Amino acid sequence: MSELVENKLKAFCGMNSISLDRTDIEYEHLSHRELQELVAYNNQRLKTESKEKEMFKEKFLKLKQLSESMKRDYELKIQELQKQENIQPPISSQPSITRVESIQKVCAPGSACSFNYFETKFPNTIGLQNQLTGKAGENGGQLLGIIETFYFMVITMSTVGYGDIVPKTIPGQIVIIILIFAGITLLPGLATDLTETIKIQSSGVGHYTRGKSPYLVICGNLTETTRIVEMIKEVFRKDPKKTMKVVLLSRSPITEELKYHLNHYSLKQRVTFLQGSGLENSDFERVQLHFAQASFILASNTAENHRIEDEHNTLRAWAFDKFAPDTPIYLETILPQTAYLQEDLASGIVCIDEFKQIFLAYNCIYRGIGTLMINLLRGTKNYNHFDIPWQAQYADGAQNEIFKIPLNPLFIGRSFSTISLYLYRQFQVITFGMHYYIPQNDIHHVALNPGLKYNLKKGDCLFVIANSRSVLQEISELTEDQFDRTRDTVSLSLRSYNQKSQLSRDTLNVKDEYNSKYVVGYPPQTHNSKVPLCWLLPEPVQELQEVILQNADNLKHILVCTNDYHIFRFIATLRSSQIRSEDLKPILVMCPKSPSMQEFQRFHCFPQIYFIRGESHKAQHLRRAGLFHAYRVVLTNLSNHIHPNAVPSPDGADGLADSSTIMASNLIYKMCEHEGIRTPAVVELRKRSNIKFLSPGSVHFAPKQRRRLMGKVDDNGPTEDIHYSPMFVTGSVVAPIMMESILSSTYHQPSILNVFNVLCGVRYKVDSEIDSMLEFELATLRSIKVPREFVDGTFGRLYYNLCMTLGVIPIGLLRDVDDELGNVLPFVFTNPPWSLILKSSDSIYVIACPSAFAN
Repeated sequence: MSELVENKLKAFCGMNSISLDRTDIEYEHLSHRELQELVAYNNQRLKTESKEKEMFKEKFLKLKQLSESMKRDYELKIQELQKQENIQPPISSQPSITRVESIQKVCAPGSACSFNYFETKFPNTIGLQNQLTGKAGENGGQLLGIIETFYFMVITMSTVGYGDIVPKTIPGQIVIIILIFAGITLLPGLATDLTETIKIQSSGVGHYTRGKSPYLVICGNLTETTRIVEMIKEVFRKDPKKTMKVVLLSRSPITEELKYHLNHYSLKQRVTFLQGSGLENSDFERVQLHFAQASFILASNTAENHRIEDEHNTLRAWAFDKFAPDTPIYLETILPQTAYLQEDLASGIVCIDEFKQIFLAYNCIYRGIGTLMINLLRGTKNYNHFDIPWQAQYADGAQNEIFKIPLNPLFIGRSFSTISLYLYRQFQVITFGMHYYIPQNDIHHVALNPGLKYNLKKGDCLFVIANSRSVLQEISELTEDQFDRTRDTVSLSLRSYNQKSQLSRDTLNVKDEYNSKYVVGYPPQTHNSKVPLCWLLPEPVQELQEVILQNADNLKHILVCTNDYHIFRFIATLRSSQIRSEDLKPILVMCPKSPSMQEFQRFHCFPQIYFIRGESHKAQHLRRAGLFHAYRVVLTNLSNHIHPNAVPSPDGADGLADSSTIMASNLIYKMCEHEGIRTPAVVELRKRSNIKFLSPGSVHFAPKQRRRLMGKVDDNGPTEDIHYSPMFVTGSVVAPIMMESILSSTYHQPSILNVFNVLCGVRYKVDSEIDSMLEFELATLRSIKVPREFVDGTFGRLYYNLCMTLGVIPIGLLRDVDDELGNVLPFVFTNPPWSLILKSSDSIYVIACPSAFAN
């Protein structure tokens, strides 16, 4: 700035120095007033900026203090949980990997390029000697390609040194000398670091390196090997592109058994095991939670305190949601009381205890229906060799799964029943439900079998039972010409069935649903659990002594043997309003202790509920509880008391935990066999492999038969032998691990959980209101006997008449003991072929509305 301008500024502003964005020439032409205004404006601007900075700084300090306070509270809570679970903080293994990668990416290529350059551009030692002595001769270096250069570097560093390629220039020799000294100095340390890194990563305290492949994060106490391996396989089985990967975040160190399975070639490159609490941000950064397709939080079925386990998992779900709100969370809970705390943040919630009690109850009401639904969730492999006819039929049905498909435009305007019959006749695909599109709210509503009166509309989706995805693709790609041609063919083949059997409720042995003794409503709840509409007493029982029995002869009841009274969902299902009131069976609960007043008040609103004191392992108590007059026997919650000296099994689930249940089951079986009575029992097991101990001597395969049945057994995980056990196929066994596939199925098909809730009779109030608004009648899953006029006829003929006359959709059979089929117990046959011949002993699983059987 010129001296003239500076003097002017000092005179008018009293400033020692000033710096403005003007040139000296511009300042020299300004008047004194203009300079004064310019400087005043600049001073005001500086003061404003200073105030804004101070205000921002003050706000920042307040936010920082608040953030640090919240962080301290959060860290204290996490430390408390870590102390409870004895979790060590993760050890970073990234620097060692980075150093090895740096050597690979920089040093090795750099050395190779330097060697190649010097050998090519510089004269070799003979040429240099000729230049010094003035002799004529070879002067240039040797010409080496990229492959030859790297070949030489590898054999040099590996100390092999074949001698077919040698450095012929002095700079090239110097490069090799430096490289060898660097290798001697660095490689041992790097090798040690790499070994330690691999060891650390294998123990679960490393990091997951994200690639281009999508991946899922599974968090939990992952010590139950069978459960984890099967869930991983289920995820991979439903991944058509075979690109999905899995990151396991376990609260416990990896077990040797799980490590063995994860090292198998089919899982090693697709599964990463890490250890962490699932609460800290460092854990979420290690698993790259932000970029995961979804996260699963699994509950430990072997936890000592189920309430605390659910509370801890709720905190983990909140931590997941705060760190990565865009990553879907699928949550597994044990108790239904905690599920309502997680509904706002989870994309899917599966309550294991609730589904277990539902399946136990349904197997009491309609035998085998639990097996039917479990098989529809998972599907099985296709086996080619069977020694007994029933095995082939069961395996054919067990391959079916539930799928949701978009509505082909050709089906718009046609009735649901007509399309259901067409798809079954042409593709052997059973259409049993739909996703109804509500354009006003832009939502879909799940409805089972809307029947003959409903015409399909644009936007609807269909729920179908099929044995492969390929046939679904054929349905979606069906052209108008193909549809018209195949529809004409189907119509011709159905002309013989047009002689309609006058099916009615009398033909199907169905009576009125209404009974004035009971009322329909929701039972009083202390928690926000999901229950169906139930048959209730107009006035609840007031005194406990009114329902305490000393003897239960000739009661024709359902005998429930248990060690506690955590069976509310089981009782509610047995009293569901979808069961005809005259078909309600008395329920007798046998427990070592009488219910407390609080426990009694949970059941006093239900009709025909009785209690008796007794122990399931004592024959005298079973006789007093009316075992020989019981309609069904249920063994549940008998595995809670584990002997203190019991040795845990390697997969974390105690192998001896089911000993009380197994002994009681076999005692009941022997007592009934001795009396010549066939009383079906439904048993709950904690460990599904213990199925082999049930009912010895009557249901075991010979070793040769088992090998042929299972075909080629996969070496990398548990076999599916138990899914072909007669005790399972008849619906006599329920184990929590059998329901694990519900959670993974919810990820692949978000609406599948709603479908299963509706099949199980669970309906939210808002869903019931939508049904009423749309004039949909609630269809349910039930079982009926084969009508007399269809015995020795085909299943297709039965399907046609039920579907087109009553709007009823049959989805499977329960086939009773038959010498021709070779089955010692009844078995489930899902989605039978059109030509299957029906027997008088068969029962049919149907989805129907109550009005379908009205006059």
